[in-house]
Amino acid sequence: MLCRLFVTRVALATLLDMTNKLSVLAMLAAIACSTTSTPPPEKVYDFSARPLTGVIPAPSSARSPKAQIRRALDQLQPQLAACTKGTAGELAISLRVELSPDEPAALAGVDVAYPDANAATCARDALAAIDVSLIDMRESALLVVHAPFIVAASK
Repeated sequence: MLCRLFVTRVALATLLDMTNKLSVLAMLAAIACSTTSTPPPEKVYDFSARPLTGVIPAPSSARSPKAQIRRALDQLQPQLAACTKGTAGELAISLRVELSPDEPAALAGVDVAYPDANAATCARDALAAIDVSLIDMRESALLVVHAPFIVAASK
């Protein structure tokens, strides 16, 4: 933590005349000090649009964070398909996932764009429950994930 304290000569003389010097110094240090942390780097994963089938695809053997996010999204295909049943369009999903080497990954935000407002709300609610805790990364990062699905009209 870096602390900067600017004190004029008059303020310093007044301070030295005070009887409880340590408490005044502690108070000044507390006021003057602030912690600033650098936000983790942002990594953007743009997935290609693919059909929303409602079926969970076979798991990939890849272990990268991108593959793990894809797997977490795939687990929600049945719920997303149920949300969009009877509609058609592009289900544009944006996730923000906070990663830390010391803690499980955590979902920081979900945005959904879809032509049908009720389906979009349903999809957003389903995505809010996505399990990202198993995404493993050796460094802190904020993942921004864009994962569109193409919803075909039901017959």
